[in-house]
Amino acid sequence: MERVASLITLKNAKWLWAIVLLSHLAIRLLASDVLEVDDAEQVYFSYRPLALGYQLDQPPLYTWGIHLLFLLTGPSLLSITLYKYSLIVATVALGFRISRRLFNDEKLQVYGATSLLLLPIFGYQMHVGFSHTILLALAIYMTLDALLSLKEKASSWNYLYLGLAMGIGVMSKYSYLAFLIPLMGSALTIQEFRRVLLSQPILLSIFLASLIVTPHLLWAIEERARMSGLMQKKLRFSSDASWQLHLKGLYKFFRSAAFFALPFLIAIPFAFPQIFRKKKPLDEQERLLRRFYGALLFFVLISAFFVAATRLPPRWFPPFMMTFPLFVLLRLRGNFIPLHSHRIMLFATLFCSLFFLGVHAESYLLKPLVREAGRPNWPITKNLSKLPNGWQNWQVCVPDSYLQAHVIVHSNPKVLYDTKEELDLNKPWIVIWPTSFENEKNNWEEINQERLGAHWPIRYATGDLTLN
Repeated sequence: MERVASLITLKNAKWLWAIVLLSHLAIRLLASDVLEVDDAEQVYFSYRPLALGYQLDQPPLYTWGIHLLFLLTGPSLLSITLYKYSLIVATVALGFRISRRLFNDEKLQVYGATSLLLLPIFGYQMHVGFSHTILLALAIYMTLDALLSLKEKASSWNYLYLGLAMGIGVMSKYSYLAFLIPLMGSALTIQEFRRVLLSQPILLSIFLASLIVTPHLLWAIEERARMSGLMQKKLRFSSDASWQLHLKGLYKFFRSAAFFALPFLIAIPFAFPQIFRKKKPLDEQERLLRRFYGALLFFVLISAFFVAATRLPPRWFPPFMMTFPLFVLLRLRGNFIPLHSHRIMLFATLFCSLFFLGVHAESYLLKPLVREAGRPNWPITKNLSKLPNGWQNWQVCVPDSYLQAHVIVHSNPKVLYDTKEELDLNKPWIVIWPTSFENEKNNWEEINQERLGAHWPIRYATGDLTLN
């Protein structure tokens, strides 16, 4: 038992994170050359000229980063994957930093730093999808770390750090405000935080955050009507619904919150039953997170009376639940932790890490051997390699954005269009589209076609004047 407890060190926690992240990275890069939907979306937008906004429901900062990266390295699966994992590594590093600030006991520091491995969105889903949410997670940890840093030392650098965190947060996902507003509101009720947040240097934070956000904000103001309609449709909320629908929305909120942290919620009562005991006194850090969740709960209950939102998937819950493990673990400070508790937490962390890694490997490596191949095994790149020689130097038209992203990372054509109407028919051209696209509004029957591939096939048509 004591030997098990001796394994729970910060050094070993860093090794665990390194092994987990490198394993997921290896599976992603070595097992498939197919882009996930979120990555393909970012490749598609990043290939366009830099803009103040690309999507009505997402800020552009993540896309800007990929755009800059593509200018330096060229578009590729490797570059976009390394970009994503660099943000994940930064988030993990901040997890260690925050845990050292919150806990004096090394084992609690380990549990805080590795708690993300017990959240499915971080243990698995971030490795097979997501884009803006990864940047959002980094911004949430940056904001909490900056606030704790300011309490310790109210320096100009820490105020600028807070402003940077807020700017990145708003520009990562709009839902970041659901984290920032209750956090800052809770901090203002605590003297130690209020002292630094209401002092004059806070203008540095506000100035830097405004500098980052304002250009996109001006774009969003112009698009506010379309954004409002899209958000209402996306969330499926209504202000004149029946009381049953309001209760259904409230139920879905708490259900999604539980699913977001399900492995953690299962492990904690078995490992640390003492968290349910009354604990006094509370220091300012625990009061901050306690009041944050109190404010969040109050806001959710009040909102449920006026608005019924019936679409709340767990993947939208980082602003609400990402800091929840830290809040729970804070209740253990100053308590005696028996050896069997360490054994349970070690088992839970290792089991979830291996389980999520196994699910990732199964979807990329084993699924095509036992049943129909999924998206990671589609032979898109193989089919593109069968196109006529030199097509990359022609005018290229790809009306499907998902396939177009693969064309970009596979061949990076010089001239690329979305519609065939943009083509100059007096110069060599090629149109490429997936067969599934044929059932949509565009009609391609008037041009001669060739079909490539048996599974997830593509079709193409050419107008190579040099061959006529």
